[in-house]
Amino acid sequence: MDRILILDKDGTLVKPKSGQKFVQHPEDQEVLPGVYEAIQRYMLQGYKIGIATNQGGVQAGYKTLESAQEELAYCIKLLGPVVSCAALCPDDGSTCLAWFDGTWDTYDRVSAFPYDSFRKPGKGMLQLLYQQDDLLYVGDRPEDEEAAFDMGCEFIWAHEFRETGLTQ
Repeated sequence: MDRILILDKDGTLVKPKSGQKFVQHPEDQEVLPGVYEAIQRYMLQGYKIGIATNQGGVQAGYKTLESAQEELAYCIKLLGPVVSCAALCPDDGSTCLAWFDGTWDTYDRVSAFPYDSFRKPGKGMLQLLYQQDDLLYVGDRPEDEEAAFDMGCEFIWAHEFRETGLTQ
């Protein structure tokens, strides 16, 4: 059985190096303590690794779609070759940029497939990334938990996930 661990990005995997509330540019990210170790632990159990992130700052005008994509690409680079898929929702849930094994594609939930809203707490990003039999989702916000619940998959809070990496 294929298994996938999908993680939220901001507040779960990384935080802004600058100390600001939000990432200011792609390199303004640092991996939170315990993340590498926790990911390794799940990989040893046979999980593939994915990332799903809301990027509402694009629609709000705080950043461009290109900078949000560059931020996600930089996060993938920070984590190394362990990430096999990732997705970001830059708007109200109608659009999703997805990265599968190094290739970016854009999805429109209305014309491409009958996905739910891509914006969490909608489960559209999880549906898009979920191509395996067993899904586990990790996040730091109530909308992450709600997306997992709606998807019918197991959910782990980010602080609990990172603690598993710190207690190895």
